Amino acid sequence: MRRATFAALAVAVLPAPPGVLAAKPKTAPKPAPTPPKTAPANSASAQYGKKVVVCTVTALGRQRAIELPSKGVPAYLGAHPRAFAGSCTHPRKVKPNVCIRLTRTKHVAVWVPERLLKPYLKRNAGSYRTLTGKCLRR
Repeated sequence: MRRATFAALAVAVLPAPPGVLAAKPKTAPKPAPTPPKTAPANSASAQYGKKVVVCTVTALGRQRAIELPSKGVPAYLGAHPRAFAGSCTHPRKVKPNVCIRLTRTKHVAVWVPERLLKPYLKRNAGSYRTLTGKCLRR
């Protein structure tokens, strides 16, 4: 009995002679590896998520782009009616298309993308559309 066990082990462990090809078992093809997920650049981006660019109008009437966490954009836009989601840069040779009321007597011309124009005017009381790029007194 010991010889049979030893012979079976020897056949399993020893390599096949050079003239004999061992049959390879058929296996399913391996699926393509998925690319690894990129780790956040820092702990803040892991905690707060993706940043979104928001264009806001300062108290002096200048447009500034700021970056906010994506979760905070709706609250910011609700509290700041002159702001809109998106970049402040506008196409070349395009005049400002909206006059915003800063104070009772002061209006400032700013550029707002056409797709956001209607809701923007609805949110900002006292602002109006301009075709000349300049604000006229009403």
